[in-house]
Amino acid sequence: MAYRAGKSKDKGKESYTIIFRHPVKKEPRGKYGLRVRRGLGTKEEEVADALVNQMNQILSDESWWDISKRELAYNKFSKNIVDAFYDLLENEEIDYTKLLEQCITMPKRKDGYSRASLIGPSGAGKTSLLRYLMGTQNDRFPTTSTGRTTTCDMEIIFDDDSNEFEIAVCFMSKALFMLYVEECIQNAISYCLDNDGNMDEEIVVDKLLTHKELTVRLSYVLGTSTILKEKEIKWEDEDDDEEECEELNAVSNKEFILMNEKINSYLKRIIDISAQVQNDLKTNSLGENIKEEREISTSSILEEFQDKNEEFHNLVDDILDEIQERFGLLNNGIVISETRGWINVWKYRTKDRNEFLRVARRFSSNNKAHWGTLLTPLVRSMRMKGPFKPECYDKSPKIVLIDGIGLGHKTTAGSISTDVTSRFNELDTIILVDNATSAMMDNSKAAIRTITDSGNGSKLAVCFTHMDLVKGDNLTNGRDKVKHVMSSLSSYISSLKEQDPPVIASNLENKILNNCFYFWNLQDKIKDSTKEQLDGLVQVIEKSKISQITPSDVSLKYDILMLYPRPPCLTPTYQLIV
Repeated sequence: MAYRAGKSKDKGKESYTIIFRHPVKKEPRGKYGLRVRRGLGTKEEEVADALVNQMNQILSDESWWDISKRELAYNKFSKNIVDAFYDLLENEEIDYTKLLEQCITMPKRKDGYSRASLIGPSGAGKTSLLRYLMGTQNDRFPTTSTGRTTTCDMEIIFDDDSNEFEIAVCFMSKALFMLYVEECIQNAISYCLDNDGNMDEEIVVDKLLTHKELTVRLSYVLGTSTILKEKEIKWEDEDDDEEECEELNAVSNKEFILMNEKINSYLKRIIDISAQVQNDLKTNSLGENIKEEREISTSSILEEFQDKNEEFHNLVDDILDEIQERFGLLNNGIVISETRGWINVWKYRTKDRNEFLRVARRFSSNNKAHWGTLLTPLVRSMRMKGPFKPECYDKSPKIVLIDGIGLGHKTTAGSISTDVTSRFNELDTIILVDNATSAMMDNSKAAIRTITDSGNGSKLAVCFTHMDLVKGDNLTNGRDKVKHVMSSLSSYISSLKEQDPPVIASNLENKILNNCFYFWNLQDKIKDSTKEQLDGLVQVIEKSKISQITPSDVSLKYDILMLYPRPPCLTPTYQLIV
């Protein structure tokens, strides 16, 4: 394949950029020829042409395609061109774990800390329970809603000795987020192709701004678009799920208008690209492998079109540029790691609790009043540390809580993500949160099975939420509700014990059933029944500490009277080899 570079001048910008396919680097989908766009730092067309010519010299000669030639290239080509080509040949693997540890050290068991993780189906109430444990339920942090609110891992370190709050945030790589953006654009174009002549522009925008897996919502970062209709439907209940008590400034009317214009411009470009696809289909210019539209899927058409169409890639680049500009909102804190303007890890610390919550919400909120200023979809993981404690506690318990993506986000109902199972051995307590209002879901059953199969059944604690919503003519009081909910769990565990061979032993069955907790009205002010259950859960977490034993902690002692001489027949012989 012949690689060639070209130049462009982005709308609204004076300087030229260079665009080329890198012959050594792969695209996110695994094909060689990663598309690269870099600023040339010049407004002069002649200068830009000369720089593009230099890049074409490198692209046409494979002898330059090695990182060892970088210093030699500086003697022959412009620094801008050399950096644009060779930067991508440097090892760009980011060790997020190491960087996160540099920001905030994770305490060990030998420090007296227990580590617990909350898992459970989306919408079961994990985040609501986490609020109570952190003592932030009145601050409505972290954010909750009807489902799929938590889209990254959150690690919370309870530190009573600290008078500061700290947060370290890891963001997705630009390459990974670019893949999500491409898929959102493809999804919008697919809708246009499937509904040619009868498409709803509002649906096109929704397809663009919401990824099909619902884990990435571009509207949080880019804002939303208002498309006026002749007839607006008035819904009976237009209240939000909840209003956050936060200090983030709502998006102003001026900002909203600018965001609205930008998104509507994306809409127009998507419609134009869709028209190009339709035209290419009619003229059969997408390639010999595409004969008739009815014989292939829309995704196949788009893949073929995407490789050849520069406007598609320009749209991806423009959206990514717009998203990258949102990092400018991080005007405080410290950038720990970045790659060409894209922040990888960022850290912030303050003694002001309210200020900490205000900053932290930018990475976890879904409040519509702040769409266009939130970085929530970009977050890969975050770690927080501070004097968190349940409202009814005088002192912070020495625990680390981990809250992650709900079960079922990325897997089927009968399987558990390896992201969840991989940390089981590092945990002291695994807290399964389930909604008490319905029979135990397949995801929760799969979690119990996986936990016990992996030898971690003794770490399991089960929390049932929404007990106040459990209704029935046969349920006259709280005790009846507890028995009713317990029977579902007990029945499933019994079925595991009765399998051949048994999946679970009787003593483990009793331990799990004794480690169950029940929560009423988590959305309200803490009550005695909730406090009692909360106390029991915290005690289980604290008592689950496992001593950290290393080889240096072990010393061997021998009883000389119990040592026997080696029999002659077992005495080894040695041969000297010269």
